[in-house]
Amino acid sequence: MHPSAIGQRVEVTADLEAVRIRRGGVLVGEHARRWARQQTITDPEHRKAADAMRQAFQDRTARGRGPAVSDVRERDLSAYDQAFGMGDDEGQAA
Repeated sequence: MHPSAIGQRVEVTADLEAVRIRRGGVLVGEHARRWARQQTITDPEHRKAADAMRQAFQDRTARGRGPAVSDVRERDLSAYDQAFGMGDDEGQAA
């Protein structure tokens, strides 16, 4: 399938002749059905798109514009207990 669909919900249909992959009703991959086991089929155009997307991501992170791990905030899990009334007055979980 086209690499822009990776990580997203897709619908895969297959018949005796072909396998088709759609994202939101849009065809993002199609190939002739292969009956051999453990095969990976890669469309050359999809590989080129994946390579370009990978390079763009690497360029962006090299310029310092990508997400940094230190940008992720962590919340004390007891905040959820308090928000949902899960603890008693002594701070112990119910």
